[in-house]
Amino acid sequence: MVRFSAAEESYLAGHDLGRVATAGANCQPHVTPVNYEFAPGTSVIVLPGLDAGSKKFRDLQQNNRVGFVVDDLPDDDAESPRGVCIRGYAEIFKVGGEFHQDGFGGGWLRIVPERVVSWGLDEQTGDEPSKQRQVELVS
Repeated sequence: MVRFSAAEESYLAGHDLGRVATAGANCQPHVTPVNYEFAPGTSVIVLPGLDAGSKKFRDLQQNNRVGFVVDDLPDDDAESPRGVCIRGYAEIFKVGGEFHQDGFGGGWLRIVPERVVSWGLDEQTGDEPSKQRQVELVS
C-alpha cells in the first residue's frame, strides 16, 4: 500500500478530474483528461470506464509507465496553485470498468504510484513550494 500524506489524500478524494500521460513504443507523449476514483487509505488511483481500444491502452500495452496530475486554482487564485503529481506504472484491465462508472467502456486502469510531488496543500508553507518524495510501499 502507498502512503500519501493526509493532505494529499484529502485533495485527491475531493476531486474527480485529472490528466494522465502515457508514451508508446515511439516514446511520443500522449496526455488526456480523465475521470478518476480515489478513496483515502487506498494505494492506487483508478481510471474507470475507458475504451480498451484507445491510444492510452495501446500505449500502456507497450510501456506501462504513467504520469498522473490533479491540480487546480482554489478560488481562481492564480497566485496559489495546488496539486498532486504521480509517477508510477499502470495495471491494465480490459473488462470490469463499467462496474466503476455506468455508461462508459469496460476497460480500466489502476495507477500504482512510485513518486509523488505535491504543492500548495494545507500542510505546506510558503517556505516549501513543493514536496517531492518516493512514496512508501507497504506490503
